[in-house]
Amino acid sequence: MSKINRVEWEDGPQAGVPHTRKEKPMKLQLIRILLLALALTGTSASISFAKRCVPNPDVICPLIFAPVTCNDGVTYSNQCFADAACARGCRPAS
Repeated sequence: MSKINRVEWEDGPQAGVPHTRKEKPMKLQLIRILLLALALTGTSASISFAKRCVPNPDVICPLIFAPVTCNDGVTYSNQCFADAACARGCRPAS
């Protein structure tokens, strides 16, 4: 028994031109690559936004004591206050 590739016919600009089902996984791979590129572009946009952070002294944060220490060496009473001060690299204080 021999394998037979199923042939489908195009509708549209290339009407009447046969193509096999093997082309569809390649199209899916291209779509996946494009979505990944779009996701990475969004990530770089959010990184550039983080560089332009402006501290907000009037922020309203919950008064929950969950201290975090950030890369600037300051310990904030919780992550909300650290975000308001544009602090980065925060970790729970020990």
